[in-house]
Amino acid sequence: MSFGSQLKAVLVKDLRIEVRNPGILYTMLLFAALQVVIFGFAFYVMNDESNAEAYVPGLMWIVILFSSTLGTGRIFDREQQNDCLAGLMMGCANLRVVYLSKVILALGFSLAMVTLVIPLVIVFFDPNIPHMGLLVLAVFLGVLGFCFVGTLFAGLVTRLAFREVLYPLIVFPLIVPLFLAGVEATSLIFLSAETRFVDNALADIWTWLRLMLAFNLVFVFGTTWIFPYLMRDRG
Repeated sequence: MSFGSQLKAVLVKDLRIEVRNPGILYTMLLFAALQVVIFGFAFYVMNDESNAEAYVPGLMWIVILFSSTLGTGRIFDREQQNDCLAGLMMGCANLRVVYLSKVILALGFSLAMVTLVIPLVIVFFDPNIPHMGLLVLAVFLGVLGFCFVGTLFAGLVTRLAFREVLYPLIVFPLIVPLFLAGVEATSLIFLSAETRFVDNALADIWTWLRLMLAFNLVFVFGTTWIFPYLMRDRG
């Protein structure tokens, strides 16, 4: 079978399993919604709308980070029983098929979560977003980079004890540059409403977006290339 045929077969298998038991997706959506609601009511009780709006970018990315971690960290859980992961790896001529299938699945979960988070943030905090397209691009780049890095280490810590603790400790330091750039870009997008989106604000936003794109280019190709070697050593 060709690489594309193998990827399609493994991805269809994963999607069928998740459709029958969508526990990971439901958990991510519920956890993300609860975070936004709690943050929203916390700032409402504080009765300080100016500070709340100033912290909206950071809060939004915290919700995305924690919710994506909850889903991506469990992306290999289906293969835990009966050593199914080893059988899946033996059945694929190219181990990158397994990795990319899990990345696509994690990306789908995370994007579904984001489509819930952004409207909830708008409802609870009412930020002025002059260019929604740039915000969507920033969030997509952040989620994409996290899914590639997170899926790699989710596979590596599958058999380890205390993997729920080890996983974020390993992944978060690697993701910090990406998410800091996302927070900065989002903050500038929100602030650009007050400055009427002057050229300097637009240039600064694109600077952070290019940084996120550069991060993704390095880690997308790097993690895809190194996955088979790390999984063989792990096995």
